[in-house]
Amino acid sequence: MPRTSVISSNVFRRSVIASGGYIALAMALVWMFGQVTFWQIDQEEWLALEDAVIDIVDEFEDEGLDAVITSRSLEGEAVWSDDTIFERLEDEEPLYVLRANEDAVLGGYGGLWPDEDDQLVWLDHPDIEDPLRALAFGVDEEVWGVVARFVPEREHYWRWLIPQVQYALLLVGLPLSLTIGYFLSRGVIGRIEAISDTAEAVASGRMQSRVALQGTGDEFDRLATKINDMLDQLAQLNRNIEAVSVGVAHDLKTPLANIGGRLELIRRDVGDGPATEAHVEAAEGYLAGLLRIFDALLRLGELETGRRRAAFGPLDLSDLVDETAAGYAALFEDARKTFATSVIPDAVVAGDRELLQQLLVNLLENALEHSRDAARVSLDLSFDGDAVLLRIGDDGPGICPSDRDRLFERFYRGDRSRGTPGNGLGLSLVRAIADLHDASVTLGEGAEGTVFEVRFPPLRVGYETV
Repeated sequence: MPRTSVISSNVFRRSVIASGGYIALAMALVWMFGQVTFWQIDQEEWLALEDAVIDIVDEFEDEGLDAVITSRSLEGEAVWSDDTIFERLEDEEPLYVLRANEDAVLGGYGGLWPDEDDQLVWLDHPDIEDPLRALAFGVDEEVWGVVARFVPEREHYWRWLIPQVQYALLLVGLPLSLTIGYFLSRGVIGRIEAISDTAEAVASGRMQSRVALQGTGDEFDRLATKINDMLDQLAQLNRNIEAVSVGVAHDLKTPLANIGGRLELIRRDVGDGPATEAHVEAAEGYLAGLLRIFDALLRLGELETGRRRAAFGPLDLSDLVDETAAGYAALFEDARKTFATSVIPDAVVAGDRELLQQLLVNLLENALEHSRDAARVSLDLSFDGDAVLLRIGDDGPGICPSDRDRLFERFYRGDRSRGTPGNGLGLSLVRAIADLHDASVTLGEGAEGTVFEVRFPPLRVGYETV
C-alpha cells in the first residue's frame, strides 16, 4: 500500500489553509490597529490646533493684536526667522502666522501658508521638508492667520512599525507556521499510517496484529485502544465461528450416520413390514434431533439480532416461574430427585413471556439431566435490591473448574455431560435470552453444587422504577 506524502496529505493542506488564514487575519488586525492609532493621533493633533486658534482669537478679542504678537514673539522678534523654527520643532510647539488682507506678515513665521486641497502643508524653509498639519482661521475683517503642528514622532514611528510587523508576519510568521504544520502533519500521518498498516495486516490474514500504543493517552491512543478491542472481539468471533462449525459438524455427523444406517437397514429389510417401520421410526427420531439443532441455531441468531425485543412488555415473572415449576415437579419426582421452590410474589420484569419460559425450561432441563441421582434441586426467585434474582441449582459436585469459562459456548459440553442427551446449545440460548433482557447470567461462586443465577434489572416505566 503506497504511503501518504506529507505535502499531499489532507492534514498538511488544512495546515496551509489555516496558517494562511491566521497570517492574513493577523495582518488585517495589525492594519486595523494602525488605522485606529493614526485616527486617534490625528484627532489629538486637530484638537490641539483648534485649542491654539481659540487661544489666539480669545487673546485678540481681550487684549488686541499687539498683545497676541508680543506674547508669541521669539527672541524678541515678532516675525520669526528660519533659525527660530528649529526651536519650535524640538519643543513640538505649534507654529503660527498672522497676516493682513494684503498678505503682509504681522507676526509668526512668514513661510507658513495654508493649502486648500490638503490638510498637510510644507514650509517655505530651506532645511525643513517635513509636513505639518495646518488650520487657517480669521481673526477679524482685516487679519487672518494659520496655525500648524509638525507631524509627531509617534505617528512617524507607527507608520514605520506597522508595515514592518506585516512584513514580519508574511516573511517570517508564514514560513514558520508552515514548517510547524509540516512536522505536526508528519506526526499525525505517522499515527494514521500505523493504524492503516495494522488494518492492512489484518486484512491480509495476520489477525494477531494490533495497533501500537504511544502511552500518551491522547485521542490516537484511545482510537487505537478501541480498534484493538474491536480486533480482539473479531478474533473471538472467529474462534466462536470455528467452534460452532466444529460443533455443528460433530453433532450432525452421528445422527446423519444413524439415518444413513437406518436407510441401509430399510433396504435390507424392505420385505419385512414391522422391521421397516421400526427403522423408519428410528430415522425420524434422528431427523427430529437434527431439526431441533437447527431450530436452536435459528433462535440463537434471532435473539442475537435483537428482533424479539419489540414484543417486550411488563411481565409477572413470579406467575411464570410458578407455572413452569409446577409442570416440572412431576418430572423431578419420576427421576427420584427432590425439587424445592421459593418464589416471591409480584416480581415484575420487562420481557417476552415465551423467551423467558424458554430460559426457565433450559435451566430446569439442565438440572434434570445433569444433576446426580437423588439430587436436591432448588428454584428460588427473590429480590436483590432493585433487581430480581432467579437461582436454579442442585447440591451435586458442581462444574469442573476447567469447564466454567466455556460453559455458555455453543456446542460445548463438559466431560461429565458427554454421556447424557443434548447438543450443547441449551446454555447458549439461556445466555442469549438473558442478554436480550439486559440480564446477567452467571454460575454462582462458592455455592455447593451447580447454581445458575440470572439477575434481571428493575422494571422502569419511562424513568421511574416500579
